[in-house]
Amino acid sequence: MNSGFLLDIQDLFMHSRLPDRWQLLTVFLYFPLGLAVAILRLFIGLNAFIVSCILPKMSAVRSVVLRIICTILGVVVTQEGVENRVHAVKVIVCNHTTPLDHLAVDLVLPNIMPSVWDIPKLLNWALGYEDLGVKQGRDVLIQNAKKHCSDSEIPILSYPEGASTSGKKGLLKFSTWPFSLDQPIQPVAITVSRLPLVNITPSPVGSRWWTDLMWFLFVPYTRFHLRILPVQTRGGNENVDDFAQRVQHLVAETLQMTPTKYTSADKVEYVKRHFDTTAASPVAQSPQQKSFISTRDPLYNKCRQVREVLPLVPLDVIQSDLGKHTPQLFLFR
Repeated sequence: MNSGFLLDIQDLFMHSRLPDRWQLLTVFLYFPLGLAVAILRLFIGLNAFIVSCILPKMSAVRSVVLRIICTILGVVVTQEGVENRVHAVKVIVCNHTTPLDHLAVDLVLPNIMPSVWDIPKLLNWALGYEDLGVKQGRDVLIQNAKKHCSDSEIPILSYPEGASTSGKKGLLKFSTWPFSLDQPIQPVAITVSRLPLVNITPSPVGSRWWTDLMWFLFVPYTRFHLRILPVQTRGGNENVDDFAQRVQHLVAETLQMTPTKYTSADKVEYVKRHFDTTAASPVAQSPQQKSFISTRDPLYNKCRQVREVLPLVPLDVIQSDLGKHTPQLFLFR
């Protein structure tokens, strides 16, 4: 078997939010306290959002203040490999495990991410996103990203996997677009952990970003550990695919995980099969859920579900893919 497919694709994801056996009892006992903590943190989080809007993006004061507030919110960020950080590097890549990876990296390495959301520019900026023309295609994205690198001191953060995994066993194949910017690359390896007594999965397959966020506020804390790896540059005789693969193997080796050849498109196919299997189960849905779903277009439902799992993929691309049953996710090729 090809070494890139030693793992089955389902091994790359967690499928259950709640733990098993005795750990489920501890979650039940913690629930009243966790609910109160989540509500309190929700209001504190609004203040954190205001602070992030007011203070300059690259300010050391902003990083310190936000790290303190995020710790109160239960997002604890630790780091190692600070000696490998190069401030002049304009492209950061990291593995993707949860919806808050961007926040964790931003607290250590301030950055922006390409936006795919149809929201006002001011809100894009406040959330740490920038419109680089993702919806206009790969070539436009690369062109605008190169211009950003030449005009701005703020680095671009990319998830080259194109979709999240459990962060436990393997990495998805890295997309080549961030490695096509003719820039050195600062790789970052992220691991996520929680208190064993309330060991709730951060982002199981098929979960919505907002439910992940609420569980982040609910649990005592979530620890993001960032390992900043040495800057990587493309070799003279190295093509973009080889460069991306080399960085993927470096991150996987650091995390003691397997670098696979599964792509974000493969995850789309897996998610479709997963939802189809769930929908076919006679105990998977209540009568009310079945009635609600029956009033919706099946393609619409599937598009919505896949978009929740792959928020970086434009909805029209997902709809086209599901209609043709042949994944053509241009952004992650």
